[in-house]
Amino acid sequence: MAETIITQFNKYQIQLIDVDKKLTYQAAKLKAKYAVAYVDCFAAALSLRMKALLVTGDPEFRKLEHEIKLEWITDE
Repeated sequence: MAETIITQFNKYQIQLIDVDKKLTYQAAKLKAKYAVAYVDCFAAALSLRMKALLVTGDPEFRKLEHEIKLEWITDE
């Protein structure tokens, strides 16, 4: 299963980022402040670290709109 996922990742320009203490701490701070899934807090923390736009269709990220830059995927 893991090999299949890695093979799929390799088809796209996706970079895997190792989680370190600093990123974990930032994600934990976001989790403590907002009612957002912990894994989503890692995406938000990485977005902050890299000063990157987070592209999502997950409405849960609306709670973080004033913390991170978001671009919304829509069904339109």
